Amino acid sequence: MKKSKPSFQNITNDFHGFLFTWNSCGRKKRPVLEEAYRLLNRYSEHNVGEEAVSSDSDMECAFEKEKSSFNQDKAKTFMELPLIDAYLFVKTSLSSPIEVFDKIFVDASSNREFKTTVTKLQKMYPILHASIAADVNGFLLKSKRSLSECFDRSSKFTWSVEFIDKCGNKSLNIDDFLLPLKTYLFDEFPLTEPCYSSPDVVMIVFLIKQYALFSCYHTHERLKYCTLIK
Repeated sequence: MKKSKPSFQNITNDFHGFLFTWNSCGRKKRPVLEEAYRLLNRYSEHNVGEEAVSSDSDMECAFEKEKSSFNQDKAKTFMELPLIDAYLFVKTSLSSPIEVFDKIFVDASSNREFKTTVTKLQKMYPILHASIAADVNGFLLKSKRSLSECFDRSSKFTWSVEFIDKCGNKSLNIDDFLLPLKTYLFDEFPLTEPCYSSPDVVMIVFLIKQYALFSCYHTHERLKYCTLIK
């Protein structure tokens, strides 16, 4: 009997990793992907070979293929999954993408040699989870859970919530995503307050193709704009 495919939505809802931007004009994707892998491997506690790179153009096949390989080979820490030009999403089996993200930006701010190793990637964001954008309630549930794991009610900080839409789906309303997140922050973290000029914490909802990605990180200087190269 042929096995039925597991729900794509259930698979994507469990994924987290890193979102990169790059200049896709006149450039091939492969060298950019290789640079992303070198960067992540350098700052993670694991070492991953080229076998983790996927050329699948179909995202569902890529998710399904990598889910199986994770069960067979726990050493595979990173896996590229195709989105759109200028955006590169690398999912990870690491428990906390924020830790790797912080290590990279501490070095990017202080190490002069950093700019010689990163020449193609432009910006980098830690993605706490990715899901199907149409499942707004599921996305918000995951986002709130991520925030509750990052902070407690006694936390005191300023924050901003931003929205970057690259899918062009008119049925998805920005307020459906942002208003519940802001309400949750006001209700669950009473010592915090919004600030859009220089916040301590930035939260971003990305809509890319039919997927929603949630990013959250502390800001300081260069990290405020997540810029890897200037």
